[in-house]
Amino acid sequence: MGSQQRWYRITAPSFEFPGFAKNYGFKHTTTSPHYPKANGEVERAVQTVKKLWRKNDDKHLALLDYRTTPLPDIDLSPAQLLMGRRLRNKLPMMEGLLQPASNNQQEISRYLEKTKESQKKYHDRHASKDMKELQPGTKVRMQPLANSKVWKPATVVEHHHTPRSYVVQAEDDRKYHHNEHHLRVCPAPGHDSLNGELPLGVDKTVVQDKEPARDA
Repeated sequence: MGSQQRWYRITAPSFEFPGFAKNYGFKHTTTSPHYPKANGEVERAVQTVKKLWRKNDDKHLALLDYRTTPLPDIDLSPAQLLMGRRLRNKLPMMEGLLQPASNNQQEISRYLEKTKESQKKYHDRHASKDMKELQPGTKVRMQPLANSKVWKPATVVEHHHTPRSYVVQAEDDRKYHHNEHHLRVCPAPGHDSLNGELPLGVDKTVVQDKEPARDA
């Protein structure tokens, strides 16, 4: 299949990987950790395969049927888009239909562009609006990982090169890469965080780590 132009991954597998990408001439882009939506195309493909395997005992045959089923509005299967010919499956088929054939690349490009526009329209309809852009020095709270429930305080250091992502520094001086959806802005000093109106973008659930002490 040749060398790729782009490689999307949550994190680099090793420190040598950037050099490997440079030598082979492809761009390596890391997505936000613990945020599957940032790599939605791959996540959707994995979900599709899992559904196929849950409904079929023969996993190889299930994948073959998926690869040989024509896509809507284009009448070409994934195998035809990739290899320029049909693949043999368990359905009877004339030998002539298995021969390589050229496809209209402009029609394919229009179909793929239309599909992406439709997906974007549906996503934007249900997705939440992007939060206000954070500036270096902004005090935030980081969403806890699976083994914790505490929103730890941190400070925005800089914008990450990936969209809607930031590099933040925790109180222990460790730096983290987070998507904006994993951050909550802390209220301004002296602001009533419980009874007063919070600034735009501040989450009431992360202002306090624990309940106030009660009088005996």
